[in-house]
Amino acid sequence: MLHRRACATPTIMKSSSEKTVYFHGKTIKKHLPLIITVGAILMIAAGIYTGEPAAVWQKAVSICLSCIGIG
Repeated sequence: MLHRRACATPTIMKSSSEKTVYFHGKTIKKHLPLIITVGAILMIAAGIYTGEPAAVWQKAVSICLSCIGIG
């Protein structure tokens, strides 16, 4: 049986062939896609909030125009 700790530190349990990281009794590997997706959504939202799409669009227009010889 897995011993649960009161702190939020991940516990590394060694099995016969690989290391499995447990966090509050659940494997992190199981929830990793969800954690990465939520992190990506938060980063995209932060970029939109700070006005990055306009800056990216302006740079793309400059590169495209210089590529075809107009800008």
